[in-house]
Amino acid sequence: MLTNHSPTVYLCGTITTDPKYLNWRTETEEKLATWGINALSPIRGKTASQWSSDGLDSIQPTIYDRGGFVDRDYRDVRRCDAVLVMFFEPPDRQSIGTWVEFGWADEMRKPIVVASDLPEVIQHPFIWKRAARICPTLEEAQLYLQFLLGEHQPCNTGIPEKLGDAH
Repeated sequence: MLTNHSPTVYLCGTITTDPKYLNWRTETEEKLATWGINALSPIRGKTASQWSSDGLDSIQPTIYDRGGFVDRDYRDVRRCDAVLVMFFEPPDRQSIGTWVEFGWADEMRKPIVVASDLPEVIQHPFIWKRAARICPTLEEAQLYLQFLLGEHQPCNTGIPEKLGDAH
């Protein structure tokens, strides 16, 4: 059962109207909830059909257009216990907000778990020197978050035999 006292993870990564940039958050929220971990998604309370294709603004007036989401995202990073950064393929545009959130989390001393196998991400010194863990898959990142924040230790069922050796 999730409570206000359950650990919380902020779900950081590229946001566009493309479902591949949205669905991983829903899947991660559901998985973490089974371990008693809350997730804060920057897309909560928003409707993708109302966004510009780059996800940076709305196509009609909303409470969060013209950057109205920035202060909420900052507050979310402040109140979370860890940040999950997901980068599974190069986006069509640079995801500046993702890297700003990474910097906020680092400055606030939040553990940052990076899910990526992209060399330009995992081999960058600002990433591998500041991330608590770099995982080559979302599944491994979720399991690490359970280990880091969960009340119960993960069982070995379904864990790849050799986890990634990045970081």
